[in-house]
Amino acid sequence: MATKDITTRESLITAARQTANGMIVDVAEVLNETNHVIEDAIVQKSTDITSHLVTRRSRLPAVSWVKVGNGWDATVGLTNQAREEIGMLKARFLAPQDVMDIQANPDKYRANQERAYVESMGQELSNTLFGNVSAGALSPTTNPPEEFAGFQYRYNALSTADTAYVLSNGHTTDDDTNTSIWFIQWSPTKVYLITPRNMEGGGLKKEDKGLVYTVGDDASGTPTIPQKNKHLWAYITEFSWNVGLAIEDQRSVKRLCNIDPDHTADNTLDEDKIIQIRNNFKGNDKIYMYCNETVFTQLQILAKDKTNVNWTGEDPFGRPQFNFLDMPVRRCDRITNVEPVIS
Repeated sequence: MATKDITTRESLITAARQTANGMIVDVAEVLNETNHVIEDAIVQKSTDITSHLVTRRSRLPAVSWVKVGNGWDATVGLTNQAREEIGMLKARFLAPQDVMDIQANPDKYRANQERAYVESMGQELSNTLFGNVSAGALSPTTNPPEEFAGFQYRYNALSTADTAYVLSNGHTTDDDTNTSIWFIQWSPTKVYLITPRNMEGGGLKKEDKGLVYTVGDDASGTPTIPQKNKHLWAYITEFSWNVGLAIEDQRSVKRLCNIDPDHTADNTLDEDKIIQIRNNFKGNDKIYMYCNETVFTQLQILAKDKTNVNWTGEDPFGRPQFNFLDMPVRRCDRITNVEPVIS
């Protein structure tokens, strides 16, 4: 017989926790996080149905200085191709009809529960983008076939090469107490999220299946057509997000790693390294800095010195926005403080 617990589907226990004096109460979403990367990312449709083909310039054509009257040789530039993966992130809300029938406000109850699915999917996408293995149950130590490769899988070794610019902030104690700042140049020709070319809505879909006749908790074995099994009626909503990450220009992502989260330590944030990374970017596309709450606080402590002209506190339209030079600093709570030393 199938085993169910409180985290498997809706039940009278989950319903009771949202009811007071016969009314459905508002739910304080205390598990929500700040992950601005979801707001900033550019989304484009893929070249194929389940993947995306990226073509990169690998060599420029040679040119020559010539004298008047002399000839010159024909040359050619070279390119290479890479295929980016698209993953399927799915979730299902299932509430037996008996649970919904006793609700004072079934629509509000269902909306309370369904809102959390979108938040959870956003957190998992942010976790996958930054490759924090220890931060999510769906992120194992190796890149699985179901999940696209995030930034940390691709920029996981120190290098000053343009194709993998990863600098160390200096913390070398191998105690898994490190964090990073990520610098990303979102652009349709540089870094963007991809969704299947035949899907709308950025690949994110919510589908109300309505009242569905489905297998109950006490059903046994695999039902067959002539076999009578234990079924029930339930309301089902399914959520899916078909999404991947494409990096056309590998110079458009950079990382400052090995930052000690302890602001009293010797290897706290080095502003000079941030300037070095900023100046290594090519082109005029906006560069976003992504860090967690710990580093964001360290940055604001540095910025409170009025003589520090590197930091500004609002965007051109007067809205609150923390910037370093021309780079918006954005919070992403999926970047952890438990990264290993990058060497």
